[in-house]
Amino acid sequence: MEASMSPLDKNVIFLTYTASKAPEKDLSVFRSQFPSLFIQSLDPNCVASEEHVRLVLSQTVYASKIGRLLARKAEIDFLMRLAITDQIKEAIRVAGAKPGQRAIVVLCGRESQRAKEAMLASGFSDFVAWERKKVDHLLLVGKAALLGLKRRRVGLKELN
Repeated sequence: MEASMSPLDKNVIFLTYTASKAPEKDLSVFRSQFPSLFIQSLDPNCVASEEHVRLVLSQTVYASKIGRLLARKAEIDFLMRLAITDQIKEAIRVAGAKPGQRAIVVLCGRESQRAKEAMLASGFSDFVAWERKKVDHLLLVGKAALLGLKRRRVGLKELN
């Protein structure tokens, strides 16, 4: 990840696409074409707003700068923080792009504009609308995390 990456500047771009049957492979061409760029797809239902994504991204950037990522790759750290878990598999299940479903792609870094152009030419679209329909669910997940509870052990309905 680029040392100059800042989630609060113009170098953060959001795109959308419909994930393939293997979402983990959808971005591999662009990751090899732009190796220093942060590129990650995610399920739009796991985020409340653009500010939510930027906040989590800023946490990942800071963790990268001080050498405290939760995983070897910043993109996986980002998903783990979005999913509020310390398990990579769980993070991908909760926050990762779902096969055949709409997904958001986050680009961050100096080459984000060039990557955006390449991705738009490959069928990706500009992301324009943030939906807030999952806010209540996200608040419950956050409440569970703050209480130190595991999602798989305590039903979220029990926290109301």
